[in-house]
Amino acid sequence: MRKGKQAGPGWLDSIPESDRMLLAGFFSGLARRVVLAPDWAARLRGDFERAFQRYAAMGVGLNEGMRRLDPSRLGGFYARPPTLWYPLDDAAKIYPMSMKRRQMAVFRLSACMKEEVVPELLQMALNFTVKRFPSFATTVKKGFFWHYLDAAKRRFTVEPETGIPCSPLDVATSVSQSFRVLYHHKRISVEFFHVLTDGTGGMSFLKTLVAEYLRLLGVPVPCTDGVLDVNEAVPMAETANDYPKAEPTGKASRESMNEMMNATVGMVRALRHVPLFLKRLVAGLVFGFLGDRVFSNTLSNLGVVRVPAEMAAHVEEMDFILGPAVTNRAACGLLSFGNTAVLSVAKCTADPAFEERLYDLLRADGLEPRMRGSELYGH
Repeated sequence: MRKGKQAGPGWLDSIPESDRMLLAGFFSGLARRVVLAPDWAARLRGDFERAFQRYAAMGVGLNEGMRRLDPSRLGGFYARPPTLWYPLDDAAKIYPMSMKRRQMAVFRLSACMKEEVVPELLQMALNFTVKRFPSFATTVKKGFFWHYLDAAKRRFTVEPETGIPCSPLDVATSVSQSFRVLYHHKRISVEFFHVLTDGTGGMSFLKTLVAEYLRLLGVPVPCTDGVLDVNEAVPMAETANDYPKAEPTGKASRESMNEMMNATVGMVRALRHVPLFLKRLVAGLVFGFLGDRVFSNTLSNLGVVRVPAEMAAHVEEMDFILGPAVTNRAACGLLSFGNTAVLSVAKCTADPAFEERLYDLLRADGLEPRMRGSELYGH
């Protein structure tokens, strides 16, 4: 296992004796709340040390830093044994069976901040936030009949963004993550394997993560407008199988969506007693019938995103990207934040005809869209 980055050498030796005594008590309290494998425990302690170093560089006093980083905010998450597991809902059961090399249902939600991201504090925000989303702190495992989510006993990692958006996640190992938290200059992004959640649940995670990050910067953000309290108990309803209860909206889409939902539920029920290794033999055919091959394009609209005013003052923009499917022409994600609607188009082709036609249609409706794009990966 790759060693975690450690705090600067001699850091504790360079501070006054009185501060060292305070920190000794602080880290003693932290140790009582962390029962992890030695490497994970060292990484988690290193997160706290680097956060203190960052606070010192920012001019935040030790007592204030200790208040913001209080180990009690970890609760018992890193001390409890990983005994929980979560069944996948009916829609999510299809995704792991249909995975192929370089093909995986991943989507991204991002918040572009008004200031450069502080990685040390974003990591601490994740350490505090993940306990509120226990079904995210999991790995995908194979059961006899279906895949399921198994609780993971580990520290989850924030990483600098270096690759292609919505790249497949490695979920094959026992310590793998089914989501990733990335940062790049002013942008905070979270990418999810679709078995974990839908766009609404993912947005709740992003809002709560960004709120924790801002609190660590000294910005008081209330738990309103979809920001969850990381210290509250998790309602059972959040891990319920709500797919059969989903209600599609919009007259034009209701009939086709109902047809696909009914087919998915029917297929899951018909196969519920068939062993998983047999299900996987026909997974390609099932996904071809229920998945992206039956659509020419995909559009997912998260609607208007609202956050507390205290958070909105520090967020420039938000966006939503669907990972492109192999057979679909384009995968489009849409949301509105503040006075801006952001439409993201992800494709596996270089032909710009779709975007150009869409641009012309928006201009014809009297809008003045601003366009920006990424490099052509692989060209």
